[in-house]
Amino acid sequence: MSTANETVEAIWAAIGAHGVWKMRLKTAITLGKSDLTVANVCRDDLCDFGKWLNSPSLPAALRQSDDFRTIRARHAEFHKCAGDVLGLALSGQKDAALTRLDGDFAAQSQGLALAMRQWSNGLAAAKVG
Repeated sequence: MSTANETVEAIWAAIGAHGVWKMRLKTAITLGKSDLTVANVCRDDLCDFGKWLNSPSLPAALRQSDDFRTIRARHAEFHKCAGDVLGLALSGQKDAALTRLDGDFAAQSQGLALAMRQWSNGLAAAKVG
């Protein structure tokens, strides 16, 4: 069972981890290759945060909150968009990949990070877990 502190820590760790994606995608665009597959990047349940979000051990109070539903949807969109960028990069469409990276992906990333920070701050303030 997650405590409020564990939940806040998981959220902040995810913010950092998801922040690294832009660099990884930019490298894939530059090189035209990656050690990642589009199919895996598109999945929102393979990263540590996605595994945590989908964990049956999360308290029902967290799973039933509006914040949780918002984060889960934004996280899925983030991964879908990252997969789209990677697909463009791996198919040699550098300009399209860069455009998507700096446009849709940047917006998805910022939206996810903002929503996660708001959720974390709300949990910390309420000491809910």
